[in-house]
Amino acid sequence: MQEYEYDGSSVMNSNPAAPGYDIPPERPDQRILLLPKAALTPLAGDSRTADVSIFADDLDVGYVLDLFNHRTGPRIQGFFDRTFWNRLVVQIGHNEPAILSAMRAVCAVYEQVEITGGELAAMDQSAIAAYNKAIQLVVKESASSKALFSRLRLQSGVFGRSSLLRQITVKEIPKDGFNFQNMSEARDANVELMNKSIDFIMTTSPAKYTNAATSEMAAQQNWLKGRFHDWRRAIEDFLHRPNTILDNMERKGAQILMCLNNCCLIWTSTCLSPEESQYDKYKPQFEEMVDQCASIANLSPMYFCNHIGHFQFDMGLVAPLHMIGSRCRWRHIRKTCLKVLGSHHWREGLFDSYRSYRYIKAVMDLEEAEKIRLLSLAPTESDAHLPPEGARIHFAELGPSDPHSGFQVHTFFSKRFGPRGDWYMQTKSISTSSKDPATDPEEEPQSAYIASMLQKGLEVVPNDSSTKAFADRSNGMFYYHLVGPQMYPPKKNSHQTAGLAHNWADRF
Repeated sequence: MQEYEYDGSSVMNSNPAAPGYDIPPERPDQRILLLPKAALTPLAGDSRTADVSIFADDLDVGYVLDLFNHRTGPRIQGFFDRTFWNRLVVQIGHNEPAILSAMRAVCAVYEQVEITGGELAAMDQSAIAAYNKAIQLVVKESASSKALFSRLRLQSGVFGRSSLLRQITVKEIPKDGFNFQNMSEARDANVELMNKSIDFIMTTSPAKYTNAATSEMAAQQNWLKGRFHDWRRAIEDFLHRPNTILDNMERKGAQILMCLNNCCLIWTSTCLSPEESQYDKYKPQFEEMVDQCASIANLSPMYFCNHIGHFQFDMGLVAPLHMIGSRCRWRHIRKTCLKVLGSHHWREGLFDSYRSYRYIKAVMDLEEAEKIRLLSLAPTESDAHLPPEGARIHFAELGPSDPHSGFQVHTFFSKRFGPRGDWYMQTKSISTSSKDPATDPEEEPQSAYIASMLQKGLEVVPNDSSTKAFADRSNGMFYYHLVGPQMYPPKKNSHQTAGLAHNWADRF
């Protein structure tokens, strides 16, 4: 037996004799041992900190498993799911060709992302071949049952769930409060609570712009706020228990969960008001969250990108920083958000640090310029004032991204004429490059115009002062989402809920 070392870049080079790293159909003489070895800084009694040493007689299999275990897996896991990526996937992969081929594809793509600093212009052929092989093997497996999958199906049928696979759904939020025994429980409960709050926000968004919020909405809002506070008390109780053993990365993960929880609490607390100034009362929470995010990211770029990676599957720092930078109007807090997001380039699922940087910078520039205009301020006086209500961006609609131009058109919506006034819109092209956003050239908005429909009380009427037809830039359903069902009044004595159209753009 031999323990294999790897060259991270070689995974990108396909074997000419075996394109796509074809896997032999049978390996009767293969011998694989998964042996735990001590971590560099082990914590007593915590087996999650132990790595896995891989010994295999098959050079190809051993190389892929070792590469995924020591390089790719630890990076894509982010701050969570270490056991899943570094143990479960590796253990199943050594015995299931479909999983092994998928691991090979992920390794190849990830190496390309790391080499290019986040760009993936054209996928490497070896990754495509491995991915196709994984799909073919999955299709083949569906026709012939294997022992491992048979056991999983049996277990799922008997007990209703599989203990090997991480569950997406969790139990209904308990009425008597939360009590966490581990980080996984805390995280799942937080995700469930965030999902409920975001569904509520999406459903009630039109109501706040049409003065149509109901007492039932207010009651649901208060219930959600109470559950967020319950979760916060439970996680703090868990973290302060004497028997809670967490390493440094897990504690940083707990801080991320608290930031996400706080963001959704603030968003839920303000979702029934059309006034963006409602966010101003949460300055202490914004400062706490941005300090937490800055401390988590206060790792050297080499450590951050080598041990966490340019891409992670899970949501982490970018989402809360995006929300803070968009909703908090204190310049020093926004600048801290930009500093963290611009420190190095990384992605968390669909969230991109550089794109969030550019979005926040665009919102900040538009609001600051409008503040100076509305308040007749000298540039030196600007820092002493927050943007007034009429200067604040409520959200943006993202247009299609052109991979050839490297830009994406954003349409920013504000209420220049008051919370019940019509929408004032400005469009701006924002770079999608992976280069340092601090070096982007300054660009002025391409156009500004007023919506063709004007909100007057509960009625939506044509706006004679419109400077651009709304149909020129939208299919109309997005505006229906903004103004709510009053645009098409319900029949008498009928009950109609808000939020029937959800053409989501960028709600922050």
